Amino acid sequence: MYEITTSRISRDRDRQLLDSSVVKLKEVLKIKTNKKWQPSDMNYTSSHLLLVVQGQGCLTWRECSLQVKEACIYSCMNEEKLEMDCTDGNDMTLTVIAYDVYQQDDREHELFVSDVPPVKHLIDLSHHKINWFTDICDSIHRHWHSGEGLGKYRSQILFQEALYWMAKSNTQAPADTDSALQQTKDYIDQHYNESLTLDRLCRMAGLSLKYYSELFKKQYAVSVTEYIAKVRMEHAKRLMMDPELKMREIAHLVGYPDEFYFSRKFKKMMGISPSAYKMGSD
Repeated sequence: MYEITTSRISRDRDRQLLDSSVVKLKEVLKIKTNKKWQPSDMNYTSSHLLLVVQGQGCLTWRECSLQVKEACIYSCMNEEKLEMDCTDGNDMTLTVIAYDVYQQDDREHELFVSDVPPVKHLIDLSHHKINWFTDICDSIHRHWHSGEGLGKYRSQILFQEALYWMAKSNTQAPADTDSALQQTKDYIDQHYNESLTLDRLCRMAGLSLKYYSELFKKQYAVSVTEYIAKVRMEHAKRLMMDPELKMREIAHLVGYPDEFYFSRKFKKMMGISPSAYKMGSD
């Protein structure tokens, strides 16, 4: 199980978010499937989604993929294009909880839907109170669909308790941001010739854009974009040793579709134009 956790600072932010938020359930479903399933099937566009996974499959979003098994929670927003692949022939049971998080605008004193989930992306429950959590999710689902008076209200209360427990568990979990940062750094090293956006990389790390950028620079003494450019230029210099390669081809091979942008970037970083550098290496 690949587990992404957050540092103490980030976890404190999550706790503060819950302290100042109102959370409202929108739907609770149990889904049994042995094929690909997407949260977009639920037709919710603004809600956060919480997946409690029982069974085994492959979870993918953006350019990332994770092998997941029982006792795993994934928190996301619907537009993240999340997909669960259960096509290995085994049935997978998902408890899917859709909800909105509301925060107060201090200036307008009105509630607005927050775009920040109160629970970070992946939580591995295998070393925690999995039986307790499974039971409370079953209770949330049962009361939600009971048809009884105050049944959905009871589900709301139980869900608040589950969120509290997850947030509390996260604040006590050991930080593992170093491995998340190293994963993205290794990805840059291997995929420097692809389109590498900050948004894509921070999601791979399971961290917010701002926090990911801050941690990367602190850890490696350069910003993410500076590191990407540095890796690309080092590969470009090696490619310039081949007299058969044209500058346009070299630019494309290191991830720059615009030859002129590549030339400006190279000169800014190396203090010499790429054509002059190539002539000197011939």
